[in-house]
Amino acid sequence: MLSDQAPCRGTPLRARSARAGWAQGVLLAVSLLPAGPSVAPGEDGWEILYTSPNLSNHLVSVECSPGDPTTNCPCSTADVSLVVYADHGEVTANVLRTNVYVNAIGYKPFQDAFPHGDPVKLDVFRYRADLRLPVVPLPSVTQTQNAQSAHLMIQLWDGSNRLWQSNKVALEATLFWTLNPWQTNELGKVFAYTSTTGPLQIVDTGLTLPVDTNWHRLEFVADFAHARFVSARADGVRADLSTVAVARVAHTNWGNELLYQITQESCSTYPNPGYTNIFTWTMQYRNLEFSRLRFRTGWAEAPLGGEQMKLEWPSEPWMKYQVWTSQDLRTWANLSGALVATGLTQDCCVSATNELWMFYRIHVVP
Repeated sequence: MLSDQAPCRGTPLRARSARAGWAQGVLLAVSLLPAGPSVAPGEDGWEILYTSPNLSNHLVSVECSPGDPTTNCPCSTADVSLVVYADHGEVTANVLRTNVYVNAIGYKPFQDAFPHGDPVKLDVFRYRADLRLPVVPLPSVTQTQNAQSAHLMIQLWDGSNRLWQSNKVALEATLFWTLNPWQTNELGKVFAYTSTTGPLQIVDTGLTLPVDTNWHRLEFVADFAHARFVSARADGVRADLSTVAVARVAHTNWGNELLYQITQESCSTYPNPGYTNIFTWTMQYRNLEFSRLRFRTGWAEAPLGGEQMKLEWPSEPWMKYQVWTSQDLRTWANLSGALVATGLTQDCCVSATNELWMFYRIHVVP
């Protein structure tokens, strides 16, 4: 990690004397003393890998008797559904409304490569989606539409140990919204799963969402290079999850594929021992976005000798960053100690006095 240092001398001038530059997936505000080049704006440091307004082209799978190995009531894909509408998609558990206990898992896999062709690798990802309840859950067995929770997950499966020594263990970053109307002390809370070697454990993020029929926004950031969460948000309120490990879940009967997948899960209420009650649940999803953190920018001309350069970028407040520089994309130098700020905006301050070549390319990494 980079140590703090004193800020740049003088008063920065934001984006003065703009010259043509090259940028990819980043918004860097550049300040130079007295003046110098700036970069063309990108989005916000996140490279969008995939979006979906309505779960079109997503698949659905079934989880039978989740968390209840004693009963183990049989089920099949006929018990779940994924329906696509123009402006949203619906994932339904126990669509046939029978005496079974199932979870419905919508998902979109990315095997070997992401949609734009880049190979999958260990990166920092952000996953966000809008969720809506079709009805408000009620603590009554006569209301058959009752939920347990709704989940969002990024899952990495490396069945042949190409990215890391997984040994048939998946990395699963999961955020879930609790909706069981009988569990009043947890209703509306947002949790994450964690584990390292033992069983899954639940982490309270401190976030909540109202249990109503309005659209709500959930998102989280996870660092798969270090198998840790970074943060979570519920309707724009952010929580620090940087000390929480991403769950490790064994799947000994899975294959040798290498893939990421994002899920949209609908879990209905437990129907009591013997599944005497019938509960079904539909979760509505829209505006999915799956992105990775990617800061890279550069200039057609190097700064003048003696200039001080300050770069600023929006960031995750609980992440540390490194700043690398290069004349081209083949050789990079780590500017140790360049990071000087924390919070929602990060910045670094470097001098062009002796190494002008270093400022043709800037690359910021966690």
